[in-house]
Amino acid sequence: HRDLHSFLHDALPISPDEFIPLAEQSGAIIPLGQWVIREACRIAAAWPSKLTVAVNLSPIQFRHSDVVAIVRDALQESGLAAERLELEITESVFLEATQEILDILRTLRGMGVSLSLDDFGTGYSSLSYLRRAPFTKIKIDRNFVRDLPDAKTDVAIVRAVVQLGTSLGMTVTAEGAATSSRAISTAARSRPKRPRP
Repeated sequence: HRDLHSFLHDALPISPDEFIPLAEQSGAIIPLGQWVIREACRIAAAWPSKLTVAVNLSPIQFRHSDVVAIVRDALQESGLAAERLELEITESVFLEATQEILDILRTLRGMGVSLSLDDFGTGYSSLSYLRRAPFTKIKIDRNFVRDLPDAKTDVAIVRAVVQLGTSLGMTVTAEGAATSSRAISTAARSRPKRPRP
């Protein structure tokens, strides 16, 4: 699948890291986000049925738009099966972890949409998100996989997150190139060295 961040990187002359905060500050993220969800569903509906599409959601979309209705309408208009849509949600959504946000996530998951906790390990990490919200995937931030397998601390963190996600029945991936996937596999299989007595 292809996510919004990659699309924007290819389509815009400025970095998504610059563009998205500007869109959020100006409020343009609301109509832009709605359009992206509709277009992503419309385009993905024409793909082979094994392929999924991932769309990043801004925390602002949770606070200032009806995300459930937008997703429901996009799925109905496009005919895309809900399980082929993955919504990537950053941990910053949980700065205001109200019951309303948890209800939105549960409703989306109840519709069959996959939910990915994006950029896991940065900023506001809390295991309570994994316990309370119905995520199907953890996406480890690229900063933890960039130096794998050489950075022993990162290996330990990635191994722990992979084991945690697996035991919770979640898929675990990493941001970045295919080399990140190989590095995660290596880190997950490696055994911690026991200190000598």
